[in-house]
Amino acid sequence: MIAALGLGRPALLAGTALATLLLLGATLGGAYLAGHTDGAAAARRATLEHAMETNDAANRAAAEFRGDGLDRRLRNGRF
Repeated sequence: MIAALGLGRPALLAGTALATLLLLGATLGGAYLAGHTDGAAAARRATLEHAMETNDAANRAAAEFRGDGLDRRLRNGRF
């Protein structure tokens, strides 16, 4: 198409270089976004794990205070 327009070889090379840069940008942009999404998911997982650990610690403390044997079952992992 470029040859049909009479633009010659420099325009063909410039068009090829532009297409290559666009593909490279799309590839790098996709890799960046994938890493960014993975980081956000890891942060959410860490927050949820921390909340679960805090909740478990509060349950153990409450069971020890009540003295109803639930603390022993929580320690042993049986309910």
